[in-house]
Amino acid sequence: LTEEEVSKRVEDTLTLLKIDDLRDRVPYQLSGGEKKKVAFASIMVTNPDVYILDEPFNNLSKEYEEFFRELLHELHSAGKTIIMSAHHFKHLHHEKADVLLFENGKADFFPAREVLSNQQVIERLSHY
Repeated sequence: LTEEEVSKRVEDTLTLLKIDDLRDRVPYQLSGGEKKKVAFASIMVTNPDVYILDEPFNNLSKEYEEFFRELLHELHSAGKTIIMSAHHFKHLHHEKADVLLFENGKADFFPAREVLSNQQVIERLSHY
């Protein structure tokens, strides 16, 4: 990419993620949530087809958590694949998402249609 294209992508990503104020901050002076935002921005700026996220909602304010959830939904709607690990089902329960539950040394797969409509599956997942 040209230097101009890199600059444009960085500016667009900072604006989109609402983190313009973090542009000139020193990394070791950022809070946990701010570090997470910057880390995600560094990935998003490359426009990947697949995002693999480990506990992406930890250390985020409730306000930014909702913003981030909506952003991930928009990325998925735009054709991006989102793979996410989470210990809290509350972060996923309203999304149309397949779930792979690791429990007691085994993995159980629940397709999105069951996650949203099967009360037994919802009850089982709600413990997490």
